[in-house]
Amino acid sequence: ATRIGEFDAAISTLERMLIYNADLPRVRLELGALYMRIGADEMARVYLQDALQAPEVPPPVRERIETLLAQIDQRTARNVFAGSVFGGMRYQTNANVGPESGQVQVVQFGGGTAVTPIDDEFKADEDFNAFLSGSLVHRYNFDSPYGEWWETRLTGYGAWQFDFTDLDVALAEIQTGPRIALNPGDWKGTSLRVYALGNVVDLGRRLLYATAGAGAELSQVVNDRAIVDLGYAFHYKDYHNSDRSPNADDHTTDEHTLALTGRYAIDPDWMVFGGITAIRDDAKAEFQANWEYSLLAGLRYSYASPFEAIQLPWQIALAVSFGERWYDDPDGFVSNSDERSDNIWQVSLSNSARVTPDISIESQIRYEDQDSNLPNYRYDNWSFTLGVLATF
Repeated sequence: ATRIGEFDAAISTLERMLIYNADLPRVRLELGALYMRIGADEMARVYLQDALQAPEVPPPVRERIETLLAQIDQRTARNVFAGSVFGGMRYQTNANVGPESGQVQVVQFGGGTAVTPIDDEFKADEDFNAFLSGSLVHRYNFDSPYGEWWETRLTGYGAWQFDFTDLDVALAEIQTGPRIALNPGDWKGTSLRVYALGNVVDLGRRLLYATAGAGAELSQVVNDRAIVDLGYAFHYKDYHNSDRSPNADDHTTDEHTLALTGRYAIDPDWMVFGGITAIRDDAKAEFQANWEYSLLAGLRYSYASPFEAIQLPWQIALAVSFGERWYDDPDGFVSNSDERSDNIWQVSLSNSARVTPDISIESQIRYEDQDSNLPNYRYDNWSFTLGVLATF
């Protein structure tokens, strides 16, 4: 009954089971989850709390009950705050994105091109950095049975290189807007988020660009296992010249992004995810304007912690992406006739080791390879990241 959306029938069946045997915490858990599905959060809370009080509740059942109770608290509270802090270290084999050949192509006087070696300081080189990121989310819940709210997100990120300090990065962004249910009587599980955004990005302790924009995201909960999202975002990026980036203003752009993503839980332990993204970058200088698309596919697996003292699931994920980028015009410093064209492969293997419900140790190995028709932009890079994530 649950699978075909007949929640009332499923609730009636499970409640009759409790008449014959009241000592069934898993049944009370499922009843709590079903009452949440129909928007009866207080009734769901009663069943979940009863299940939690039962003796010898299995750890996976207890964890799910506590997760659902936390969701009810968030759904019923008028103001909800949540956030995270993530910090650690990263090593990269090509931290400055230097060309793999150590050579670049340049246009000579008279119109021809030549390939010439670059100075050692611009060649691909390794480096470590320390990084810190954080986010804070505030939700103002509307008095609605469909889980509608106004959400504001604040995010920040900073990375400090050991050697290439000119590549130190800092970012701050704000997004705010409502999420509303669309035609909840007929389209169950469909919601629309509309938001405005702004951010600033600093490179090497100089302002690189500031952004203003807006976007919309349509989400569809297909069933208990699948969710699909379709989003569009517009960014106006205003780049600023500096002594280190004298031509940054060439990148000033109207950027349009369209993305379709989804995830599907094969079973409680395995999940597949993927998506397709298309980007149009209308840069001020036409040799910087480009079209781009990328494809993403991944698999995530939850497994038991190898330590008996930790009764929390760990997760490992493999993700692979491929993208292409085409530029509108040739860059007159590199070629008078060839527009730049890039192919980008990315592969990552990530592991999340939860130590407590709110703290985990995050690690990742990532490889990126960019091939280009111009030698200036061919590079590859391995990165290794280790950090601690705390959520609240």
